[in-house]
Amino acid sequence: YKGQAILGALAVIAVTFMALSIFPDASNQGDVRNFYDSWSPWILLGLVAFTAFFFAQVWSLGWLTAVIRRAEGEGPYAWITFGAELMFMTVFNVEIGVWATAHLLADRIGDEALYVLHVAGFVIAAPVACAGMAYFAAIIGLQRATKMFPSYLVTIAALAILGNLCAIGGLFTVSGPLNAASGVIAIGGPMVAWSLWYGALPGWYVRYQSLPDARSTRGETAHENVRIPR
Repeated sequence: YKGQAILGALAVIAVTFMALSIFPDASNQGDVRNFYDSWSPWILLGLVAFTAFFFAQVWSLGWLTAVIRRAEGEGPYAWITFGAELMFMTVFNVEIGVWATAHLLADRIGDEALYVLHVAGFVIAAPVACAGMAYFAAIIGLQRATKMFPSYLVTIAALAILGNLCAIGGLFTVSGPLNAASGVIAIGGPMVAWSLWYGALPGWYVRYQSLPDARSTRGETAHENVRIPR
């Protein structure tokens, strides 16, 4: 199991940086135009895939909030994680809409307008970096209070705080590793962090639901700690 998890994590990282190698230089209008001209079908496929992902993300947010509330009882962490992910999801939805607009109008607008839409779609995400950090800080706080998560999820959460911090670089530059549209740090960090989290979370949830303690407390608030076997 651990070997498969490590291979999965490495695959996520590899795919992330492969995607970043395709993204155009955010400081060059010509590169952005060439990107939309050359990759138009794949851009549309990605937009549709991300749009469909919101269905799963809303369900994920619902069951994770319910699980946290059962384990935590009357505490702040369920609300922090719910609010932070809702902010992230909303901003991501706006990003998809801006990129869809750029794709739809690519052959009708000039290079400058296309460039603005493309870069804006990424920079919009930079301010929500702190919400992502709050989300994963709450996961770590919840772990200290309930011991409900396995160690690998806690490790991902700790790394994800740093990964989300990287996105703030998008507020300061449109070139280099800290730019929001193609920077290996500013966009690579959050992409890896959230991909690892969403990749690991369902497996933990399936194991959690199979535990006697989880089944017995389903549908009611549990104030006692829930410990998940490693």
